[in-house]
Amino acid sequence: LVGEKSLANADVDAPCGIWLGPVPNECSPEEVAALVSSRAGTSTVAADVSLTPGRGQAEIHLPQAEVESVRLALDGTTWHGIRLFVLPLAEALAKFSIQRRVRAALKALRGPPKGMRS
Repeated sequence: LVGEKSLANADVDAPCGIWLGPVPNECSPEEVAALVSSRAGTSTVAADVSLTPGRGQAEIHLPQAEVESVRLALDGTTWHGIRLFVLPLAEALAKFSIQRRVRAALKALRGPPKGMRS
């Protein structure tokens, strides 16, 4: 029953938008917004873009109705000589959460670092 409730509320709490990567470190939110606006035909502004320096990814917050069309317009296109990968934001965040948990479990199984071996 608890699992059913969390699944039912997942769509209500899910962030709307897209995850975009890889984004070159020198790019600004304005450049990412211009990319989305020009290639997907939306009115995206820099305030809709979340960039963390050095992570090589961007989160673009969009209305739910635009997410799929923007994803289709941008996924696989080339920008700054790099092929872009685009996922719905809720899906990307769920995948990253699972990856972190798997890495933590594997690290716990491996134990502490062994140090230098000869």
